[in-house]
Order: sequence, then structure tokens, then C-alpha cells
Amino acid sequence: MLLPSRAADLLALGEPEKAATLLATWLNQSGGLGDLPPILFTDDTPAMLGAFALTFRIQNATFAGTRPQDEAARLLALMREDRLAAWVAYVHIQATQPRLFDLVGDPLAGTGLSSAQIEARIEDASALRAVWFGFSVDDIPTPAATAIRAREALQGRAELAPVTRLCQAHCSDSLATCEAAMLAYPGLPQPGVTILQPFASTLDPAEFAASDRGLFTLMAPRRDSAATTDRATAEGLNACYGKLLARRDTLAF
Repeated sequence: MLLPSRAADLLALGEPEKAATLLATWLNQSGGLGDLPPILFTDDTPAMLGAFALTFRIQNATFAGTRPQDEAARLLALMREDRLAAWVAYVHIQATQPRLFDLVGDPLAGTGLSSAQIEARIEDASALRAVWFGFSVDDIPTPAATAIRAREALQGRAELAPVTRLCQAHCSDSLATCEAAMLAYPGLPQPGVTILQPFASTLDPAEFAASDRGLFTLMAPRRDSAATTDRATAEGLNACYGKLLARRDTLAF
């Protein structure tokens, strides 16, 4: 648990992006097995990381025959606590390995929520999954409504902070649509991108976001088949952000 422990220390020092990078490394190395870090399902950690950990654990327990019902119970408990990561995990499993729920049981009935409440949480989780950079580069464009929904679902969460800082620095008069536009294209910055941001103790993250280097780093260009459509969606959502994209095209370091 060395990496999660160091991630917790970085989080306490006001470095959520650096903490997320260490948690992502831990997840890649461990597959989410073993003790789960206490910070994994908080608003300070990207929900997708917790979702991947839960997915890996259910998958491993199911096919290794090591009490998958325990992992299904864990997922249900976190869904009942309204943890965004758990709802994203549910959506992710349904999208990629729905057979898992055939084997361990679908947890929705145990949430105690109404159909409308379940639908709202699934829509939030689906929108977040769609704008996570790893999924925004697939063949399916991100509609404007999805980007707007993701922005709403991410309010108050640390993973939205780099997007907010960039939009506050450059498009403060239209913050909400700027944030949605960035989520549409290029997508929510991943820890692998934000690790390039200097430590907050050496450079204020807001100053970094306001700089050309910040634009170059946080607005990573895409070359996938949905990129052109997603960029057009972003430009349509916010004209100021569209100008930022054009400016980013001119930068080179």
C-alpha cells in the first residue's frame, strides 16, 4: 500500500492531481486487488479510478471463483451510499461485461431507489464515463447534452478542477459552457496529463492553467475518428473555448 499511502499524503498537501497519478499507477500494478485505499471513493479522487477497481475485483472474483458475491455486495453498498465511482462501475460493467451481472446478480433492485432516481444516477455515470479521455477517443462522438450532464455530475469533485481553472482563466464570463465544451473535446484530463502540471507548492495551478504551457498540456489534441465531431460540438457549446482550441493549435514546446 506504499503508493496509496503516498497518494493520501499528497492529497493532504493539496495535490489531488499528483495523488490521482499515484492511485492510477497502483491500480495498473495491482488490478485493484488487496485492501482498497480509503481515499479511492471520495470526491477527491477521479471516480473512474474507483470504478475500474470495482470492475476488476468483480471480474477477478467471478472468473477465479473467489466469492464474487462479496464483491457484488461491496458494489451494492457503495451504490447505496451514492458513491459516483460505484455507479460508474455499474455502467461500465453493463457496457463491457454484462454477463458478470448474470452471474453475480444485478444490484439495482437492492439500492432501494425509485426508477427515476436510478435512471438519473445511471445517466450521470454514463455521461462521466463518456467524457473520460480513455473513452472519449473511441468511435462514438460525445453529444453536447452528454458533456453538459457530465459537468453537472462532476460539480464539487477534484477531477473537474483542472477544467474549471482553465475556463476561469480564459473564459470566465461563460464558465459553465466552457467546462462542458472541454469535456466534449478533448475530454476530462486524465492523471497521465495532469502529472505534467507543476506541484502547487512551486506554481499555483491557476497560473499554470492560464499559461500557454497549461493550454498545451491540458488541451491534448486527438486524432481518433470522433475527434472532428467532438471538436465541432465543443466549439458550438462555447465560442470562447473554440478560440482557445485554435490558439492551442499554434503552440509547440
